Amino acid sequence: MNGFDITGWGMAVPERVVSSTELAQRFGVDENWIVSRCGIHERRAVGPGQTTASLAVEAGRRALDKAGLSGGDIAHLIVATATPNSRHRPRPRSSTTNWASPAARTTSTPSARASSTASSRPWH
Repeated sequence: MNGFDITGWGMAVPERVVSSTELAQRFGVDENWIVSRCGIHERRAVGPGQTTASLAVEAGRRALDKAGLSGGDIAHLIVATATPNSRHRPRPRSSTTNWASPAARTTSTPSARASSTASSRPWH
């Protein structure tokens, strides 16, 4: 067979869920105001020591487990994320938002997905 097969997939997200209700209470706004502007009802927040990279490793392990393979069995591992590995805090848009507060920093939402690929013919 030419090419590759996707033999397993895995994903990982932080355990802590931050709801729009929690954010609304924290910032003194209505929950519907948040949801109507972004459509998001909940997001995930990283814990101490968690990064996009650590979540990617966890997702990769889950992909290998699902495929019944080990790292030595695969030719490639595809990782995709929409979140950078570092926490970037944007500048405040108004004087009412304090982006340096711990509450604002916890709304970072890294996630990672990985697919293990097994190839009958290694790519050269």
